[in-house]
Amino acid sequence: MMTLGYLTRKILSRLEGNVKTYYSIDLAKSRGVDQSEEDVTLDYQIDYLNSFRFPGFPEHKLELKVVAVVMLLRNLCVNEGLCNGTRLQIVKMYTNNISARVLTGDKQGDIVFIPRIKLDTGESSNLPFVLHRRQFPVAALAFAITINKAQGQSFPEVGL
Repeated sequence: MMTLGYLTRKILSRLEGNVKTYYSIDLAKSRGVDQSEEDVTLDYQIDYLNSFRFPGFPEHKLELKVVAVVMLLRNLCVNEGLCNGTRLQIVKMYTNNISARVLTGDKQGDIVFIPRIKLDTGESSNLPFVLHRRQFPVAALAFAITINKAQGQSFPEVGL
């Protein structure tokens, strides 16, 4: 059975260039008695925290190559066209940011910088803590997108 990770690695292996791997920094913080977030870091095993996967949440281990197509998972700057679902092509990779070309929307063709940001699970998880992950807010590869992510975008052609 082929998994998404297997397919991602297979596609990346066909692109020219070297793979650069980015690992997230994960922390668990207390939810507090009233379920509000408190600033108390909990002592969970890092491997355990790194293993969590949620829809719309970046992976702990993100493997990228120059020319790979990725999709933003969060709104970063609406005025610059950096919205949830925007597709980008990697131009250059640095330690703490990625340079990418916008592939969709009004800002198509613009070069932008995507920083590592802190994301958290908040109320969306059933975890007894809030998971904080510092990572690039992108999905590993996005050569194809779902109908939900395509809503509000205009395409000159669609392939099935």
